[in-house]
Amino acid sequence: MADHVPAQLGYCMPAEWEEHEATWLAWPRDPLTWVAGIEAAEDAFVEMVRALSPGERVEILVHDEGQHERVAQRLADEGISNTRLHTAGHVDSWIRDYGPTFLTSPRGAPLAGVDWRFNAWGEKYEGLLADDRLGAVILELAGAQAFRTGVVMEGGSFDVNLGREAVNLRL
Repeated sequence: MADHVPAQLGYCMPAEWEEHEATWLAWPRDPLTWVAGIEAAEDAFVEMVRALSPGERVEILVHDEGQHERVAQRLADEGISNTRLHTAGHVDSWIRDYGPTFLTSPRGAPLAGVDWRFNAWGEKYEGLLADDRLGAVILELAGAQAFRTGVVMEGGSFDVNLGREAVNLRL
C-alpha cells in the first residue's frame, strides 16, 4: 500500500475522545523508566485497567511468558476482565511513543493504522530501538491493515482532537 495516501482510501484519524473499541497498554518492566519501582508502576497500571475495562477492551502487551502469567494472575486476583494479553517482547511501556495510530473510515472499510517509525528520540536511547517493530505487531494483532511510513513520529508528540482529520501523508 506504499503508493496510497490513507485519505484517498477514505481513512481518517479520529479524535482521541471519540468512541473506540479498545485501549492498548504495554505492561511496565524497565526499572530505568520506573525509578519509583516496578511494583508501584504495576499498581498504577492495574488501576488504569480497572478504570478502562468496564467500558472497553484493554489490550496489554507483556514482555514474555513469565510476565504474561504474572499479569494474568494479578488481573484475575483483582477481578478485572475484558482484557487480552499479548506476548510481544517490548522494551518500554510508553506505547504511545512507538505504537500505531489507528484509523477509521466513514465508508466502513476495514480497520487500519499508521505504523510510524520510532527512533528512540534520535537514537538517544539505543536500547529502545527494538520497540520500532511493535507498531506492525499491534496492527497485526488487531487484524488491521498497516500503512507503514518512514516518518518518525513518537505518538505522544501530536494530538488529533478537532474531529476526524484526513491522513494525507504519502506512505
